[in-house]
Amino acid sequence: MILFRISLNPVPWFDVKLANENIKFMNDFEDNDIVCRHMQLTKADIVKVIRDKKLTTFEQVQDETDAATICGSCAADVEAILEEELKNREEG
Repeated sequence: MILFRISLNPVPWFDVKLANENIKFMNDFEDNDIVCRHMQLTKADIVKVIRDKKLTTFEQVQDETDAATICGSCAADVEAILEEELKNREEG
């Protein structure tokens, strides 16, 4: 699996994943996909902490997981996961 960034001006940077010739944007991570390479955190790890601790801010996620605290390249991914979870929480 290769992770890299692409720029589509004026669209902001998006993380993409190439897997079997398919491109997935950051909010399409599967549960077992590594989101934070430095901390070796998967999407499932981050989602579990958000749900279990009822987190509502990016800073809270950072404090609980240390995600996006070393190089920050996963910050947009972590924020997208948090936003998705908050939306799911509101919908019930």
